[in-house]
Amino acid sequence: LSVSDNANTNCSTSSCGMVIAVNSKPTAHAGDDVELCLQHNEEYYVSFDGSRSADEDNDTLTYRWDFGDGTSSDSANATHLYQSQGEYIATLYVDDQTGTACSSSSDSRVVSLNKAPKAIAVSDTNVCQGTPVNFDGSGSIGEEGETLQYSWDFGDGTTGSGVNVTHVYEQGGNYKAVLTVDDMLGTTCSTSIEKVFVTVNASPTAVLNAAKIACTGDQISFDTLGSNDPDGDTLTYTWDFGDGTTGSGSNPTHAYD
Repeated sequence: LSVSDNANTNCSTSSCGMVIAVNSKPTAHAGDDVELCLQHNEEYYVSFDGSRSADEDNDTLTYRWDFGDGTSSDSANATHLYQSQGEYIATLYVDDQTGTACSSSSDSRVVSLNKAPKAIAVSDTNVCQGTPVNFDGSGSIGEEGETLQYSWDFGDGTTGSGVNVTHVYEQGGNYKAVLTVDDMLGTTCSTSIEKVFVTVNASPTAVLNAAKIACTGDQISFDTLGSNDPDGDTLTYTWDFGDGTTGSGSNPTHAYD
């Protein structure tokens, strides 16, 4: 500032000055939102990087992370262990230490955490056609406090729901039943499946062919023509001739004394 008394002398003017520091507000950069889906036995470790935060004046920044679960860190880069699933708002605060009204700024990221449930299915594996098959999903694992939903695809075009279900297969064959468990949180890892294989056996049909009238000592031919198995299984044949003797094979002969 210069002032003059307008006397036009050598001492007519005087001046003084001061330094004014104009501060630019720093920019906090917390990074992108994160959705973390883990296996049921993994921990919720999340990495945070605030190093992309900047200050136009090149002031030295201080950092503070608020992880949204009641804990914090004063590091620019930090790794934090969350104790449970959920959605958290993690906020980064940076300060250029100038003590001005514009010395700090903040930025937030959404942290969504979930662990996939583990479907565990148990069932009878070898049953006869028409016999009820018991399916049990009670060993499935979810996080503490979760309510799992159970749905079953029995592999024969029918379905069911519930932790424990019973199903009757109407036809023999090999079936792949699938259990799906859902933690109902709607994340990309909210469901898990488990497969069980069930063999349903249909009874074979025995057909006995032989002469109905014979003489003692005659060699009577027996055959099994027409015997079959709807599952296509290989049949074995055993005989009780009714006189205390037995035999085997599909075409035995026997003489009654």
